[in-house]
Amino acid sequence: MSKIAKKKVRKFTQWGDPILHKPTKLVPRNKIGKPAFKKLTKRMLRYLRDEGVGLAANQIGLPMKLAVIELKLDKPVKGLKEIPPTIITNPRIINYSKNKIGGWEGCLSCNRVFFWINRSASIKVVYLNENGKKITRVVHDWEARIFQHEIDHLNGKVCGEQVVTKNGKVVSGAIISADCKKPSRVKLQ
Repeated sequence: MSKIAKKKVRKFTQWGDPILHKPTKLVPRNKIGKPAFKKLTKRMLRYLRDEGVGLAANQIGLPMKLAVIELKLDKPVKGLKEIPPTIITNPRIINYSKNKIGGWEGCLSCNRVFFWINRSASIKVVYLNENGKKITRVVHDWEARIFQHEIDHLNGKVCGEQVVTKNGKVVSGAIISADCKKPSRVKLQ
């Protein structure tokens, strides 16, 4: 782990990079909570705060089952709550709700492209926190969406690979670019 923490990480691997399309490796439990691990998670949170609400280790070139999540709001937003800094190591979703909710998602590895994705409204997830303590939680709504997105990354899936349209039809690419005024399909390799 010390080699990983010292390794210069690059900001955000992009769509097509092989590291994003392969399942990541479990983090050995004896490495969690060590100074090198904490340094890495702090770095990931710093990167995240500049750009988004979730970041998986493979998005910065590290093939390990580790992600960070945080949502800070400048002002209250109806139906949205802040998520404190959360370190999820070796996560597994053990239950998905049958209720699915569609919504737009952006991805740090698919710069300036947004996707319409149906996700479970709530999930039950098991992971190790930053100190190696096993956590089992049920998360809902926006937080559940973020957990599913980041865990997909750790399992070698990028959100553009599982896009559906608002009417439920599966498509094979992005739906809208941040620069577009109306939705348009973009073929992704």
